[in-house]
Amino acid sequence: YWLNELGQKVNINKMHIMTFNSWGDMVIKENYQRLGFTDEPILVDKIRRYDIVFDILSKCEEIKGFNYIHPLLNFPNAKGVVVEIDQLFSFIKSNYIISAEEFAQKKNLDITVAKAVLKLYKEYNKILKNNNLIEYQDQLNLVLNLMETEPDVFAKYQYAHVMIDEYQDTDTIQLDVISFLIENNNFKSLMVVGDDSQSIFSFRNTS
Repeated sequence: YWLNELGQKVNINKMHIMTFNSWGDMVIKENYQRLGFTDEPILVDKIRRYDIVFDILSKCEEIKGFNYIHPLLNFPNAKGVVVEIDQLFSFIKSNYIISAEEFAQKKNLDITVAKAVLKLYKEYNKILKNNNLIEYQDQLNLVLNLMETEPDVFAKYQYAHVMIDEYQDTDTIQLDVISFLIENNNFKSLMVVGDDSQSIFSFRNTS
């Protein structure tokens, strides 16, 4: 509106104005087959996540230190195995953890436990993919996978100008995405706006 008021003709259809996750979701839906999905993936809800975790746990040996008696217990200092495993899966995803050693160190876990949970995590992600399901964090993690394995996909997303609001809430994965986007021949400028006194998402790994 204001650019038109100033007499500047702008085609807003050439702009992508969205959150990191909605942008990642767009990229995934346009390239889902390259990621191994047979149909456009949809977000999995909490009930379905718990069902999948229940199913995986029922087929594996018990992992020492988890509460299998009350699997859905969810108090600040007492959690059932399904709730705790689900939260550990979310931690692995949001921190883009690959090795058991890194996982054990970051969560102060015994390496045997870390390896067992990572094995469950891989099975969990396999089930998600087979059912064309993704989690909220996958909207960026899967895009990051594409950037690493098939960068040619992003030829159509070569932005000249990148502007980011609420930059104080940027996490390391989002920063990796930004770094990738500004490394193209069409890139001209990056502008970020943030206020560190408003940073309230450290629990989501922002820094």
